[in-house]
Amino acid sequence: AVLIVGFFTMDSLRYMIDFQFEKVQREDVRVALEREVGRGGLLELARLDGVRRAEPLLHYPFKATSQWRSKDIGVTGVGPSTQLLGLIDVEGRPIAVGDRGIVLGQRLAADLGVAPGDSLLLEPLMGRIERERRVPVTQVVQQYLGSGAYMNIHALSRLLDEPFTMNSALLRMEPGTERDLSRRLKDYPGVAAVELKSDARAGIENTLEESMGIMNGILALFAGTIAFSIIYNSTAVSLMERQRELASLRVLGLSTQEVGSIVYRENIALAVVGIGLGIPAGRGLSRLLVMAYDTELYRLPFYIAPKTYMLTVGLSMLFVLLANLAVRRRIQRLDMVEVLKARE
Repeated sequence: AVLIVGFFTMDSLRYMIDFQFEKVQREDVRVALEREVGRGGLLELARLDGVRRAEPLLHYPFKATSQWRSKDIGVTGVGPSTQLLGLIDVEGRPIAVGDRGIVLGQRLAADLGVAPGDSLLLEPLMGRIERERRVPVTQVVQQYLGSGAYMNIHALSRLLDEPFTMNSALLRMEPGTERDLSRRLKDYPGVAAVELKSDARAGIENTLEESMGIMNGILALFAGTIAFSIIYNSTAVSLMERQRELASLRVLGLSTQEVGSIVYRENIALAVVGIGLGIPAGRGLSRLLVMAYDTELYRLPFYIAPKTYMLTVGLSMLFVLLANLAVRRRIQRLDMVEVLKARE
């Protein structure tokens, strides 16, 4: 159970990373602009060498209010037919932003106490627009990363008294042209930042490997110590209680290996029962972790890779083997004469 929980965290985070960078973020390059621009800015980016497709984004901060609850949120405006930002929930179902209204993540909707059909009062937190607007909540969805709030980019632009505006863009590139474009855009007027998806993913994965690798190593050592200690101590007690019977079997002609195999089989049977009970227990603990790590930043998916079960069984049997090797030395040192001379 301890091993499964340790490996589960790595499996879950890897699954979440794959989900985010393969199914949600489908662009190759993300460009952040210094200020809001019109459709001409998108056309200018689309004409750059190597760009196969360009889509606009509008990120804008608001103070969202519902009754007595309020929260500062970031709303993302996307095109109605976006292909580079995969708006999907945790079940893989597409999320439609529609022509009006706002789509909220489940955690954000819970914090604001709203459901589909309710409305939010949005107050812009920057720029010259100060007028509050009431926006209906059209959907509440569950996502792994962040507390998302999404609108049609045209509807969001109208909240800012603009027919169309954007301050970010998603670009799909010809293979191998991403870094060249990144170098050119860094000196481009009006560009605040350029992010390559491949670099962002590599950075997250490297950090994950370092931190989770250490934690999993500690958990494996912890689980191994527990397994070894329990099996070795229970076997040692069994040897003390049955040493007369085992010595008698040696006197009758059985070898040390044959006598030891009786104990070894018992330990293996105990390990099989422990694995059979430990795997469901580990799955249950993993589900508790999913419930515990439901924060504003991320929500762990419940995913355990098949190799985790195989690795858990393999390590458990390795711990049993090490315990059996330690027990074998005790059997070899068994003094048959002294044991048989002892009175019951």
